[in-house]
Formats: sequence, C-alpha cells, structure tokens
Amino acid sequence: MGNEKIRRQSQRGQDTKNSPEPDGANYATLAEGDQVNQSFENSTVNVVAGDQYITNEIHVTPPSDIPEDNLEQERLRLEAVKGFLAKTKHHLLKEIGGHLTKKARPTMMVVDTKGTSAADHHAGGKSLFGRDLEEISLDQLHDSEHQITTKHVLILGEAGAGKSTLSKMYSLAVAEGNVKTLDSVQLVHFVSANKLQPRSPTTAFRLLFTEQMAHDPKTELSPREQKYGEQWLEKNSSMMLITIDGLDQCLEEFGSDKYPRVIATTPAKANDIIANIMSGSIWRDARVLTTSRWNTYWSITVDQEPGKVVGLRGLDDKNLKDIAFTQSIDGDLMLSQLENSSPKLLSLCRNPMFLNYTTKLFQNNRNSLPDSLAGLMAAFFREFLSSQSEKYYGQITKLGYDAMLESKFVFPPSYLSIHGIDSKLLDDFLSTGAILEEGHKTVKSFNKSSEFSHQTMQEFCCALHVPNLPIEEIKAFVTNELNDSRMELTRQLLYGLILDDKVTEPMTNYLANGKTTIQQCRKILMDQLDVMMEHGTITDIQTIKLLSECGDDTMNSVKTKVQRIVIELPYLLQNDRIILASMIKRLSPLAKVKFKQFHLEPSLIQPVKGFLPFVDVFEVMS
Repeated sequence: MGNEKIRRQSQRGQDTKNSPEPDGANYATLAEGDQVNQSFENSTVNVVAGDQYITNEIHVTPPSDIPEDNLEQERLRLEAVKGFLAKTKHHLLKEIGGHLTKKARPTMMVVDTKGTSAADHHAGGKSLFGRDLEEISLDQLHDSEHQITTKHVLILGEAGAGKSTLSKMYSLAVAEGNVKTLDSVQLVHFVSANKLQPRSPTTAFRLLFTEQMAHDPKTELSPREQKYGEQWLEKNSSMMLITIDGLDQCLEEFGSDKYPRVIATTPAKANDIIANIMSGSIWRDARVLTTSRWNTYWSITVDQEPGKVVGLRGLDDKNLKDIAFTQSIDGDLMLSQLENSSPKLLSLCRNPMFLNYTTKLFQNNRNSLPDSLAGLMAAFFREFLSSQSEKYYGQITKLGYDAMLESKFVFPPSYLSIHGIDSKLLDDFLSTGAILEEGHKTVKSFNKSSEFSHQTMQEFCCALHVPNLPIEEIKAFVTNELNDSRMELTRQLLYGLILDDKVTEPMTNYLANGKTTIQQCRKILMDQLDVMMEHGTITDIQTIKLLSECGDDTMNSVKTKVQRIVIELPYLLQNDRIILASMIKRLSPLAKVKFKQFHLEPSLIQPVKGFLPFVDVFEVMS
C-alpha cells in the first residue's frame, strides 16, 4: 500500500465495526517506523494532529483479505496511538504555559569542555566555556557539524539564566514544526525533573508519561493508550523530542553515582531512568534536551555525556532594554541608572529572572536599588511580601530550609501541612501544580502540589532561615551542608544577608528571633572566611563571588589577608568577569593578579589598573 492514505468505508446506522465517519475526520498517514500488521509489512502509521492539537477519529480501509476481527483491533490500536499523541501535545501546552516572552533570549554558546574535568569546577570551572566559542540560535540546538542531528543536548546556566524558558520555547517550536533539523518529530514531551518522584521503582513510560499526565482528565491516558503509546515510542523513538528541565533539582543528586544500564521496560529509580535516556539505552533514537546549573554537569559520567553542551551567556544591552520596555519601563533610563549607581546589579540583570525582579523594583522605587544578589532578593522579598503572607514568613523560610536540605522542590499538600502553610494564602511565593502524593497506590490519587515561584526564591528563604537556628545548628550547617555544591547560591545569599550591613539592617526583623544574634552568626561566617583566606591567595571564582556579596566593613577586614588572585581558567562568563574586576578594585592593594587564557575587556581592565599601584605581576597567560 505504500504511503497512501487509507480509509474505512462506513455506513450510518451500522455497528461499531462500521461506525459513521465524522465530518472533517483526519486520516492515518502511512509512514516509516510503525508496522501495522503482516499485511501492512512495509507500511507504518504516522498519526498527525490537527490545529490546536485536536484530532478526530482515525478511519482505515483494509485490504479485502484481512479478517474483519483483526481489522477492528487495528483500528482500535490506531485510535489509541492517536489519542496518546494528542493528549501528549495537550500536556505540552499546559506544562509550557502561555506566558513565554520571546524577547528574553540570552546568548547561547557551544561549550568546548574537552580536556576538562571535575577538578576545573573547584577552580571555578562552572564558568568554563572553552577556547573556541560558537554562538548559536535556538533552532540550531540539535544541529551538528556533519549534517547529523545531535541526539542529546545539555543547556547549562547560572540561576535565573533562562534555562527553563529557553527549553520551553524550543520544545514549543519543535512541536509547531518550526525547527528544520527536527521536522520529522511528531511527539514533544516536556517534564520538570523535580516532578519525577516515584514512590518505588517504575518504568520509563509510567514515570514520564502515565504519572505526569494522570492528574488532568484531558491528558489522563486510558489503559489502551498507555499500552499502544508505549509500543509506538519503542518503534518510533526517532520521532520524539523529550525535554527534561532541571537536572540539578532531581530528588537525589544527579550524576553522583554510576547508573546501572536499564531499558524502557525495566522498573528503576528516577535518576536511573533519566541517565539511561541521556545515554540512549532508553528510547535509543530519541532527541533529548536537558537543562541544569553548572555544578551538576561536572558530576555527569561519560555514559551520560551530551553530544553538545550549550552555555547561556546572558542578555545584551539591547535585549535588556527591550524586555524593560515590555513592562512599561524606560529601558534606557533604567540601564543608565544601573550603570551609575548599581553596576553589580546591572551584571545580575543579564540573567532574565533577576532582570524581572529588578524591573519590578524599578517600577516601585527607582531611587533605591540594591547592588548585590542578596540585596536584590531581600528587596524583592520585602516589596512583595503581602500582609497575609507576612504572617507566615517564618513558615515560608522554614519550608525553604527543610526543602533545600531534603533536595525537595515540589511539595504535596501533606508537606505544606507539616509546615503550617496554606498555599492559597501564599500565591505571591508559591505556584501550584499537581503531584502524586506519597503513599497512594494508584496514579489517580493526585493532589495539588506547590513549589516556589523560582528555585532562587527557595534558596533565599533557606538562607533567611539559617540565622534563626540555634547557634550549634548554624555552625553545623555552615561547616557541612553549606559546602554541598547544590548549596552554592544559598551560601552566597547567606553571606550577603549577614555580612553586608546594607542588606542586614532592613532585614533585621526577619533575621533575629532571640535564639542566635546576628553578631553570633556573623562571627561564624567570618571564621569561615578566615579559613578560606589563610594562604593569602584566591584561586577560584566561587570565593570571588562569595566576597562580592560582603559589605565594606567585611571587605576591609578580609583584604588585609589577601595578597594574590590567581585564576587559571580558559574562560569566564561576562558576569563573572565584571565581578572579578570589581573585586580586584575592592581588594587592592594586591601583590599579584594572574589570569590564564582569558582577558578582561579594556572597559574593565583600565579602571582596575589604577587600583594596582603595587602589583608586581599583572599577567594574562597566552
């Protein structure tokens, strides 16, 4: 029969085997990949959805030599496959939402990490981009140098860099047929890693499709759709793009173990399934897109190594101003004010999320903008803490603290209840979705779930809660948990909250509850800084970023202990270069400043040189 369209003739008033044909029905198109039965040995079924992802019933006209019973079974199978694809597309639209701003597109660079290892991370390698930077557009994510589609692409970026937004935009573009490289893709599935929380080992299809789609009657899969949908995926994995957003938010830290090899039908843990999708053991020919912060990338094993790594470099001035204009703000005025009074905040605004926070603050109080990450988050917290949610701020910060310790980013009602929180009263901090409650035995036992509006807000609430702990718990947290790679941003925020008076003073009511004084907490953190500075040399960008959150009094104490900055990295992100230049100025005089294979722009380096009158070596190694 080849690739012709086939249809089953039917008459009104007959039984289900000869059911009437609805007006405007879409017909099954035969294409390569999905064998129908022995008589259709060389044919495959490509079920195509219509506009708005609404599809009609499939009709099939059989050859005369196929038994009627077999034909009816085939018709039911085709309808199940079509229902599965249509519901998956509906689920995609619901997951992505309707508020994507196409202007928020940070620059994407292909990352060359050959010859690097996890050791580079400890030296600040999370900012590594490689020597040969290639800028790409969104529709080039799965392109390759040899006209062969790259199967697995990983997007890396700092907090608020736009990873989730870009992955959603790309998934939608592929689903709409606007990405030429993936024009054969018929199924696009988007999942957030923080929602993959199986109660026990499960299969890939059940974890990523059945359980994720079961909470909505419009997307819940029938047993037949599950059965034939899973079969279709096994035969047609090359027609699928699966996006897994936020590897750094997996319930168990991703990449820290060597994962066993499993196939799609093998019951396994969530991370085992994710790892095998990335390696191609599950759905071998599927196109895969994953996103993460940098700290997770350095833990990924060779088996999960992506074919292409793409790093987000931030928004440029034009993009920044365009986004400001969409929120009825004079972008030129805001940019000028940030350049003059809050240069550090300007560098943070290269990340779309922090730009969003800044524009909201600028709308309400343009004359008093913060100049640090902790300052920005604290100002945003105070500005948008409603009178209702302010009553519960202690519960909110405790929720953020406990959740960070447990690596939990999606909360079922039972978890909120333990913390005395009603999500309906806290919609300025929490967004709602759906998740399978622990302990339920059927996939239909879904309840509304909640999560912080962004992971960074959860990290800020965690940092805000720490000073309210008993002093021994603070010491244990700072010594142990705070050194976990997944706590990097929490650590920066905590140092800013406690060691910068401009941030501490307006947040005093939220920081001191009588158990531990701010001064006691400050001493604990200063003791940690003394340990970091004991050799007088700063060798990693993370310490630089940590110090950038500290206020002038702290810096006056620290800079007497620092004589050298030696950063041996192939490349630094633009924001990190700005912070580095600023810290050279704040830590002067220095005896030595040395970089490896990267340059600071003349606009950054010239002002810095004026603050280095005693530098013996100011070297950029070639």
